Amino acid sequence: MEASVPVSTPLIIKHKLSSSQSPQTEAKKHAYRSYANDMHYLSLVGSLLFTTQTRPDIQYAVSIVAQFGANPGIAHLKAAKCSKPTPEPELS
Repeated sequence: MEASVPVSTPLIIKHKLSSSQSPQTEAKKHAYRSYANDMHYLSLVGSLLFTTQTRPDIQYAVSIVAQFGANPGIAHLKAAKCSKPTPEPELS
């Protein structure tokens, strides 16, 4: 552990996600559906969970966004989109 190198995670450190950001009214649910534009939150989270097998650097961020699968809001979807892994750098 002494020789380990810290890596950045794709989730903003002070980013707070909570169930209060989930849509409660029909208007907010409609706004979420409009923003999501046929993107299925659970499919996105499932793909990210599969990716964590080879990319442990995104595991924490994915575990946070996976908690809101029952009723995701716009903030949750934005955080899940930010959790997408970036391509690994080329080794020279």
